[in-house]
Amino acid sequence: MTESGQTRVFADLFGIAIDHYRLRKERHHDEQFRRETEFATRIQRELLHPRELPPSPYWEIVHRSAAHSMVAGDFQESCYDREGNLIMVIIDVMGKGATAAIFAFMFRTALHARLQSDFDLEEFLESFNNTLHDWLGGDTRFITRSIVKVDAARTTLEVINTGHCPALLLSGGELVCQQHATGPPLGIFADCHYVSERRELYSVDTILIVSDGVFEWFEGENVWGWENFVDFAKTTLPFGYDTFWNSLQERINRSVEDRTSLDDQTLLWWNRSALAPETSSTI
Repeated sequence: MTESGQTRVFADLFGIAIDHYRLRKERHHDEQFRRETEFATRIQRELLHPRELPPSPYWEIVHRSAAHSMVAGDFQESCYDREGNLIMVIIDVMGKGATAAIFAFMFRTALHARLQSDFDLEEFLESFNNTLHDWLGGDTRFITRSIVKVDAARTTLEVINTGHCPALLLSGGELVCQQHATGPPLGIFADCHYVSERRELYSVDTILIVSDGVFEWFEGENVWGWENFVDFAKTTLPFGYDTFWNSLQERINRSVEDRTSLDDQTLLWWNRSALAPETSSTI
């Protein structure tokens, strides 16, 4: 074999070796991604699934979600603290995948740990924010969140919104107010002071908290948007949460051709019962 022939053979063998190494690396990466996705999916399915509360004569609570990725960045929760106050929360972690699931699980763990002691919304969020900021060390990840507390005496509600889309408070199908963000998302800045907004409960019979996926989708060339969502909610919520949720999904399905462009949609709906006893303090 001539020298040039030997060179060609060596080049071919070298090229085959490089291709083999590249394929092995891609398979390893794919396998690692599959394991991480399975891990994150398990966290979301087993550790982040919202628990159903016992039925209450005073209100009804409904969770709804439509996931458009294997591992969403949204999380919702309804629970009671040790004093019998009702806590409802939706969070949205920047990003998706295993990291988002871990961040959501961190928040849920911190929330339930604090529920075993005196639970103050402002103190809890400031403490969690400072801890998260220290852990992140300047990373760009963060958590937006809207949390509502209904006191055990059923007289007041308290709302804190950290960089999340507004919570809607309604009465008789009419919009009472939109609880906008009163502070930045969790984890971005240290030593943030989060201020809760309080309202008499008698003035509200419906609370709706959502993630941005329910309104940030394209209708034609334009984003449907928050104002359209608010108008839609005011006209459909009086017919019940099933009508509202199903109508919303139908609207999205009619308008969005590329399903991969959709973000996860999460909803938490609270409705005060018109038949609730007036005097008992038992939940």
